[in-house]
Amino acid sequence: MSVLPTAHNFFRCVYKINPNGRMAKKDYRKTMKLPRYAGTYHGVHKWYEHVFEKLGWMVLADAKGFHGKVSEYKKSINRLIKTIEHIKSEYENQNQVHDLNVLLMNTKVLKQHVEKDF
Repeated sequence: MSVLPTAHNFFRCVYKINPNGRMAKKDYRKTMKLPRYAGTYHGVHKWYEHVFEKLGWMVLADAKGFHGKVSEYKKSINRLIKTIEHIKSEYENQNQVHDLNVLLMNTKVLKQHVEKDF
Protein backbone atom coordinates (compact mmCIF):
# COMPACT_ATOMS: atom_id res chain seq x y z
CA MET A 1 0.00 0.00 0.00
CA SER A 2 1.54 3.30 -1.09
CA VAL A 3 1.19 6.38 1.01
CA LEU A 4 0.25 9.49 -0.89
CA PRO A 5 1.95 12.68 0.23
CA THR A 6 -0.21 15.21 1.98
CA ALA A 7 -0.66 18.64 0.48
CA HIS A 8 1.54 20.13 3.18
CA ASN A 9 4.42 17.76 2.42
CA PHE A 10 3.92 18.24 -1.32
CA PHE A 11 4.25 22.03 -1.06
CA ARG A 12 7.17 21.66 1.33
CA CYS A 13 9.02 19.64 -1.34
CA VAL A 14 8.06 21.81 -4.31
CA TYR A 15 8.57 25.20 -2.73
CA LYS A 16 11.36 24.20 -0.33
CA ILE A 17 9.53 25.30 2.80
CA ASN A 18 11.56 25.09 5.98
CA PRO A 19 10.07 23.37 9.06
CA ASN A 20 9.45 26.81 10.58
CA GLY A 21 7.05 27.59 7.71
CA ARG A 22 9.23 30.03 5.79
CA MET A 23 10.35 29.57 2.22
CA ALA A 24 14.01 28.65 1.88
CA LYS A 25 16.34 30.90 -0.04
CA LYS A 26 17.39 29.46 -3.35
CA ASP A 27 21.04 28.50 -3.40
CA TYR A 28 22.26 29.73 -6.75
CA ARG A 29 25.63 28.09 -6.23
CA LYS A 30 24.00 24.69 -6.78
CA THR A 31 22.99 25.52 -10.34
CA MET A 32 25.00 24.47 -13.37
CA LYS A 33 28.73 24.57 -12.72
CA LEU A 34 30.76 26.09 -15.54
CA PRO A 35 34.51 26.47 -15.81
CA ARG A 36 35.85 29.90 -15.03
CA TYR A 37 36.58 30.68 -18.66
CA ALA A 38 33.55 29.09 -20.28
CA GLY A 39 32.53 30.45 -23.64
CA THR A 40 31.03 29.46 -26.95
CA TYR A 41 32.65 29.57 -30.35
CA HIS A 42 30.23 32.25 -31.55
CA GLY A 43 30.51 34.24 -28.31
CA VAL A 44 34.30 34.35 -28.54
CA HIS A 45 34.12 35.63 -32.13
CA LYS A 46 31.77 38.44 -31.09
CA TRP A 47 33.93 39.29 -28.07
CA TYR A 48 37.02 39.34 -30.33
CA GLU A 49 35.33 41.79 -32.74
CA HIS A 50 34.21 43.99 -29.85
CA VAL A 51 37.70 44.15 -28.33
CA PHE A 52 39.27 45.21 -31.63
CA GLU A 53 36.57 47.82 -32.28
CA LYS A 54 36.95 49.22 -28.76
CA LEU A 55 40.65 50.03 -29.24
CA GLY A 56 39.84 53.40 -30.83
CA TRP A 57 37.63 54.36 -27.91
CA MET A 58 40.39 53.42 -25.49
CA VAL A 59 42.81 55.78 -27.26
CA LEU A 60 40.32 58.60 -26.70
CA ALA A 61 39.67 57.53 -23.10
CA ASP A 62 43.38 57.49 -22.34
CA ALA A 63 43.81 60.95 -23.87
CA LYS A 64 40.99 62.31 -21.68
CA GLY A 65 42.39 60.74 -18.52
CA PHE A 66 39.96 57.83 -18.05
CA HIS A 67 42.67 55.39 -17.01
CA GLY A 68 40.20 53.11 -15.21
CA LYS A 69 38.50 52.28 -18.50
CA VAL A 70 41.85 51.47 -20.08
CA SER A 71 42.82 49.13 -17.23
CA GLU A 72 39.46 47.31 -17.52
CA TYR A 73 40.06 47.01 -21.27
CA LYS A 74 43.43 45.36 -20.58
CA LYS A 75 41.75 42.92 -18.18
CA SER A 76 39.15 42.12 -20.83
CA ILE A 77 41.88 41.29 -23.34
CA ASN A 78 43.55 38.96 -20.80
CA ARG A 79 40.23 37.23 -20.08
CA LEU A 80 39.63 36.83 -23.82
CA ILE A 81 43.03 35.17 -24.26
CA LYS A 82 42.38 32.76 -21.38
CA THR A 83 38.91 31.95 -22.71
CA ILE A 84 40.20 31.22 -26.21
CA GLU A 85 42.91 28.97 -24.76
CA HIS A 86 40.29 27.16 -22.69
CA ILE A 87 37.75 26.51 -25.43
CA LYS A 88 40.42 25.62 -27.99
CA SER A 89 40.95 22.37 -26.11
CA GLU A 90 37.23 21.53 -26.28
CA TYR A 91 36.92 21.50 -30.08
CA GLU A 92 38.01 18.63 -32.29
CA ASN A 93 37.12 20.14 -35.67
CA GLN A 94 40.42 21.24 -37.19
CA ASN A 95 38.87 24.24 -38.96
CA GLN A 96 37.49 25.60 -35.70
CA VAL A 97 40.76 24.95 -33.88
CA HIS A 98 42.64 26.78 -36.64
CA ASP A 99 40.23 29.73 -36.41
CA LEU A 100 40.71 29.85 -32.65
CA ASN A 101 44.50 29.77 -33.10
CA VAL A 102 44.25 32.76 -35.48
CA LEU A 103 42.06 34.61 -32.97
CA LEU A 104 44.54 33.81 -30.22
CA MET A 105 47.56 35.04 -32.19
CA ASN A 106 45.82 38.26 -33.22
CA THR A 107 44.63 38.93 -29.67
CA LYS A 108 48.17 38.46 -28.33
CA VAL A 109 49.43 40.99 -30.89
CA LEU A 110 46.70 43.39 -29.75
CA LYS A 111 47.73 42.83 -26.12
CA GLN A 112 51.36 43.69 -26.92
CA HIS A 113 50.25 46.84 -28.74
CA VAL A 114 47.99 47.94 -25.87
CA GLU A 115 50.68 47.29 -23.24
CA LYS A 116 53.16 49.33 -25.28
CA ASP A 117 50.82 52.28 -25.87
CA PHE A 118 49.01 52.52 -22.54
